[in-house]
Amino acid sequence: MEQHIETKTDTIHINKNTISTIERDSTLELQKVDLIYTFSDKQIDTLIGFCNCEKNIKNNTLKIQIRTEFPSLSELEKGNRNATEFQMGIPRQYRFLTFYLRDSIVEKTKVFKASTEPQFENKKIDSTSFQNYKIKINRFDYKIAQNVWGNYEL
Repeated sequence: MEQHIETKTDTIHINKNTISTIERDSTLELQKVDLIYTFSDKQIDTLIGFCNCEKNIKNNTLKIQIRTEFPSLSELEKGNRNATEFQMGIPRQYRFLTFYLRDSIVEKTKVFKASTEPQFENKKIDSTSFQNYKIKINRFDYKIAQNVWGNYEL
């Protein structure tokens, strides 16, 4: 049996005219598993996300960090799109997406990227800020971080 593997390349189009928003939506329901969906013209991939929060009650701030991992660039180029969580010996990369919230304001946003291979201009680590996002969150009172949930788009 002959196996045919086609390399897929995707171009990401960022609409710089998008207005970033954060809004309160009390109708949002708590999800049992945090899933991250990545979209291209050709396919949708689902990644598991692990969410951590750090709160400051006095200042009503919340730092939300979503972590995910997936195969390294060399593995993706080979066609390996399998999940890497809890698997040993597979080269992988990580993304840490962080939102810094104060009351109903997004103070800053960051993406921290890391890989077991040097793939970011010959480095294993990179970070950047991003400006285009849409956030829906169920409350702006961050006293009990476990009672805060929402969704986002980048």
